[in-house]
Amino acid sequence: MLAIFTVRKVSKQGILVQCVKQLSIKEATEVFVYRSEQGVDGGGDYNRVESEITQSLHHRIMSSGTIVNNCENGDCFQQQSSRRQQEKRKRSRGSTSLGNGDGNSSIVVNNNPPRSHGASDVHLPPTRRGQGNGSSSRRSLRSSRTDERSGSSSDEDPDIEPGSNDEDDLTPAERNIPGTQLLKNLGKHPSVYARAGLNPLTKGLSFRGAWKKAVTLYRVANNQYKQLFIDAGFGDFLEIVPVDLPQGYLIALMERWFAETNTLHLPCCEIGPTPLDWTMITGVRFGGELIKLNSKYETEKVRRLLGVRGISGSRIRLSAIKPRKELVEAVPPSDEAKERIFRRLFLYVIGSCFFGNNQSVIHSGLVQFLEDIHTVRTYNWGQITYAAFLTGMRRKVTRKIGSFTAFWQFLPFWAFEYLNICRPEHAEADDFPRATRWKFPRNLGTLDNSELTASRCQLDYVDDKSKVTWQPYLASKKYNSAAISETIELANSRVRFIGFDTWEYYLGERCQRQLGLPCLVPSDPPEMMHGTLINNCDVDTSTVSSAQYLVSAERLDYASWFTDNSIGKIVDVTRLIGGTDIGRKVIGHWMEKYRPGMIHVPQSETEEIEQGLNTADAERAKLQEELARVRRGSDA
Repeated sequence: MLAIFTVRKVSKQGILVQCVKQLSIKEATEVFVYRSEQGVDGGGDYNRVESEITQSLHHRIMSSGTIVNNCENGDCFQQQSSRRQQEKRKRSRGSTSLGNGDGNSSIVVNNNPPRSHGASDVHLPPTRRGQGNGSSSRRSLRSSRTDERSGSSSDEDPDIEPGSNDEDDLTPAERNIPGTQLLKNLGKHPSVYARAGLNPLTKGLSFRGAWKKAVTLYRVANNQYKQLFIDAGFGDFLEIVPVDLPQGYLIALMERWFAETNTLHLPCCEIGPTPLDWTMITGVRFGGELIKLNSKYETEKVRRLLGVRGISGSRIRLSAIKPRKELVEAVPPSDEAKERIFRRLFLYVIGSCFFGNNQSVIHSGLVQFLEDIHTVRTYNWGQITYAAFLTGMRRKVTRKIGSFTAFWQFLPFWAFEYLNICRPEHAEADDFPRATRWKFPRNLGTLDNSELTASRCQLDYVDDKSKVTWQPYLASKKYNSAAISETIELANSRVRFIGFDTWEYYLGERCQRQLGLPCLVPSDPPEMMHGTLINNCDVDTSTVSSAQYLVSAERLDYASWFTDNSIGKIVDVTRLIGGTDIGRKVIGHWMEKYRPGMIHVPQSETEEIEQGLNTADAERAKLQEELARVRRGSDA
């Protein structure tokens, strides 16, 4: 049996090998064939080789240097970076790395690692057309850097970035992508960059919030404050250890998110984060009194309840209310002091984790729900935090903002549960919340171009049978508990979720397979998927429709309907092919080290081998026919 591998891309930053079991050799641009001397046990050996090559080449071989070609002896090796190059790379990445749980720094994409002296460096797709050195890109990034001290307490929308959709580096032809009946304006959707083989716009690209800092402050807090957080339903969430998350995978997922449905459109199906996922992954529950902000809540009352002067307008800087470490560690000196410190700590923690935005501010109207600190637990915090996530994703994919806002870490955590690609190591224990079960390597948070390309390619080849786990929580005790039943019912509904100043639709009819229900063609989404709140009076929050009845009346085949209404595959692999000579040598080195029992058969020899086998089969057939005649003659 032959195992066939196709090299999809080789670059000076590394090599990505897309392993495809080709049905036709003609479909492969460059094919490397390996015959096993010990034989191949069905597809099992191929699957192991595919997994090992993908992990070893993509994650390990290129981890510390640049793959280069040595023309003198024909070897492909990894040139180690010098100490000066490493320091230069660290300076360009370290202070702006985004995966450390504190997404309040802008990202700098390292498009130009130190060049080696090899002869066969192959470039990655550029971040922008016409920017060979990326200097302009880095200038715009540095100018957009923010931290918790930045921002304003004005009444301006803290998420909207003026001019964030002005930058463009695509041609009219590249943006001329016809829409479908369901998905419109595809030429303005972030997926257009994956289609063009380019990195997304870097202007304003950052990951907001201060998850790690907030959790660190909470964990040193006095137990009296911790108990109030636990009572409010945030205790499980705050047990999650902030980790580095793969930024390339996050961006690739975002490129398949559509605000028309608030779901991801994979090549094979539609799938999306449900309220059930929100609770199972973050531990934040739904239920309780709805949080409706009062835009006329008195500013003077806010100052008095927080014990902070200088607050004006409806926005509060998180840095202004963050309590000092020694205050939260100590036993409260009085009930009044305890209330003030808890209000500030609570706003800082949930603001940094769930409501991160471009100005590091939080709405002052939330103070109204902290007047009595012992009734905080009676409010529906699941609703407002989930709504903030939906709002952040909508604004990101519609180019209202360049940043990832709200608890953006939820999206990769969600993908780890459902998609059998890019998964880190995880514990098999029945952990709750589910975000605590994953194990991540350090320094995973720096965006790497090859990681983005790999994630795009793997998402492009997801199928709904082998690559999607439709119900990942079935074995969980929490899933089967009575406490989660109402959330499951909510996930099986069409609901408007209320945020600070907007509402967002969740369409449960498009997530039926995730709830163990038949996959049917859903009804058309509402004409308005979101809206602006005007004193919270323009939306009926009591309307909850059962998703099971929101399906098409026509008996349509789902696969055909989805093909006509969605985007399918968006990565043109021909844009990524290159450096096949280097790829051949890298694979040869890998096979020699990890699979010594396999022999490399050059493609030029495959036809001769097949011809020889055909000739041998023909001779064997003749011999069998002649032997049969001889036997018939002897019997006569």
